[in-house]
Amino acid sequence: MLIEADRPSEAAERLYAQLVAVGFDLGAAAVARTVLSRAPASGFLQGLPLLRWARRAARGRPFRRGPGGWWDDLDTARAVEALNAVGRVPCLLSTPTHEAWRLSWPAFVERVRAHGRAGAAPGRCDLLSALDRLDRVEAEDLGSLPDLPVAGTGTGLLAVLRVRALANPGGGSFELREGRAPGSPRVPRVRGDEPACLDLLGLRRAWRRRGSDWFSGHPALSAGLLPTRTLRPTAMMLRRHLTGHRQSPGNCAVLIGSARRVHPALVLLALHVLPGADGAPARYVFSQRADQMEDAVSSATTRSRPLINTRDEPHADATRYRRMHVIVGDSNIAQGSTLLKVAAMDLLLDYLEKGGSLADLRLARPMSEIRRVCHDLSGRTPLELADGRTITPIDLQTEHLARVRAHAADLDLSESHRRALDLWERGLDAVARGRPQDVAADLDWAAKHQLLTRYARRAGTGLDDPRVTRLALAYHDVDPGTGLRPKLERAGLLHRLVDEDRCRAAVDTPPATTRARLRGAAVALAQDLRRDLTVDWVNLRLDDGRTPPLALRDPFARTDERVDALLEAMARRDAPAGSWPPTI
Repeated sequence: MLIEADRPSEAAERLYAQLVAVGFDLGAAAVARTVLSRAPASGFLQGLPLLRWARRAARGRPFRRGPGGWWDDLDTARAVEALNAVGRVPCLLSTPTHEAWRLSWPAFVERVRAHGRAGAAPGRCDLLSALDRLDRVEAEDLGSLPDLPVAGTGTGLLAVLRVRALANPGGGSFELREGRAPGSPRVPRVRGDEPACLDLLGLRRAWRRRGSDWFSGHPALSAGLLPTRTLRPTAMMLRRHLTGHRQSPGNCAVLIGSARRVHPALVLLALHVLPGADGAPARYVFSQRADQMEDAVSSATTRSRPLINTRDEPHADATRYRRMHVIVGDSNIAQGSTLLKVAAMDLLLDYLEKGGSLADLRLARPMSEIRRVCHDLSGRTPLELADGRTITPIDLQTEHLARVRAHAADLDLSESHRRALDLWERGLDAVARGRPQDVAADLDWAAKHQLLTRYARRAGTGLDDPRVTRLALAYHDVDPGTGLRPKLERAGLLHRLVDEDRCRAAVDTPPATTRARLRGAAVALAQDLRRDLTVDWVNLRLDDGRTPPLALRDPFARTDERVDALLEAMARRDAPAGSWPPTI
C-alpha cells in the first residue's frame, strides 16, 4: 500500500484520508509506527514525505517543510499538510466523494461540522483542494456552518467560502506562444487559471510553482489535485512534449486523459504529429491516440485506456445485446473515413456472426504492436501473430479485406458497402505505394498529412511549428465558421458523400427501419401537445404521474402496439400543458 500511495494516483488520496481518519482515533504516533513497520528497509522510498513524516511522528515531532526548493510547490505542501493533520483533525475536507475527483456539498458540510465538534482548524491546502472539487456551494447554507479559523492564515472558513460562492469556478485559457528569448522553444501559456481565494489562503507562491520541472514526473497527482484547475500541469507536460523531451506513457496518458477537463484544444492532441525522441524532428503518424492505449479490452476509462471499452451500458435487451465502445480511433472529419469505419465493421461483424473466423490472425502482443504500426507510414512493420508467424500490417489488412470480400460475394450489397470496400482497397494500396495523396480526398490521415506537409513546406518550417499545430486543430474544428472542413470540401480537397440537405433532414427525421421511428413519433406528438416526455435509448416515459414507463428493448422494432396505445393516450387525456422541450 505504501508503494501505491507514493505514486501520483488516487491511491495517495485514499491513503491520506485513511491515515487521518485512523490517526484521530489512535494518535499519530501509533499510525507512524505501523507505517514504519511495513516500510522497506532502504531505497528511494526512504526519502519520500510519508516515511520522513513517520520517523518524526513516531517520536512525537512535527513534520516541517524546509525553506525554498521543491518543498514550496502546492502539491508537496498539500502532502505535508495532510500528513501533519494525522491525529489532529477528524477527516480531510477534500477527499472526493464521486467520480472525476468531485466532492459533494453535503459531504463537505458534514466534514466542516466534524472539524467544529473536534475543535480542529482545517488546513489551507486541504481547503483549497476541497473548494475546487466541490460540485457546488450553497450560499444559503453558509450561515449554519461554524466559522473555523484556517490553519496558517489570518482568515476564517466562511470568508473563503463566500469568495468561492461568488467567484467563477471555471476558467483559464490556453495558447501557444513564442518563447521570450530568440530561438527559445515555443511554449504554452496559461491565463486566468488561478483560484480566487489564493491570497486569502496565502498560497499564491505555491500555486505558481505548480508544474515545475521537478514535479513533471508526477503529473497524475497534479492533474487530480484541483480538477477544475489542471491547465498549468497539463501545459507543462505539453511544453515538454512539443520541445522534444521524452515523455513516459503515463505522462502522455494523463495529458490526454485530463484534456477534456482542461481545454478543448488539448483533446485534439491526437494531432497525428509527434516530436521525435531526444530532439529529433517531428514526424507524422497514423494515430497519436494509439500511443495512449494501455489495454486491449477493459471496463476502465480513466485509470487505463483500452482499445475496446466494455462498460456495461446496454442500449437494448441486455440478454441479447452487449455494448462495446471502440475508443482507440481518432476523430473523423472526412465522410469517407466515417463510411469506411462503419461499413467495414458492419460487414466484418456479419462475417463473424455467420461462422467466419479471424482467430488465426490474432496478434501476440496487440498493445505494443499498435504503437509500432501507428508510427510506420510504410505499413511494413513486422508483427508477431499468436501462432508464431509474422505478418506486416498491409498483409494483415489485405487478408481481412479478402475474407470480407469473399463473404460479401453472396450478399446483396448496398452502394455504400461497395464504395467502402473499394475505399478500403485504395487506402491499403496508398499505404503500400507510399502515396497518401491517392486517398487524400477520402481518408482523414491522408487528407491531414497532405494539408500539414504542404503548409510546412510552403512556410519553410517543420511539423512542430505552432502554426502547423494550429492548422491541425482547425482541421478537427466542427464549427462551420472556424473549421477547415467546409473550405476543404468547397475546394474539392475533401469529398462529400452525403449532401447538406440530407444531413439537415436527418436531424428531425428518424430512420424508418429502427426503433428511432417509435421514439421520434412520441417526441413529435409530445411537442405538438406540449406534454412532458422523458426519452432515452430504451425508455419512453410520459411525465404525468399516471403513465408507467415504456421500455423499447428491440433496436430493430419499427412498430409496437404499446407505443401506439401511448400515442393515443397522449392525444386523448385532458392533462395540463407542460414545458417544452422534453428531457432527452
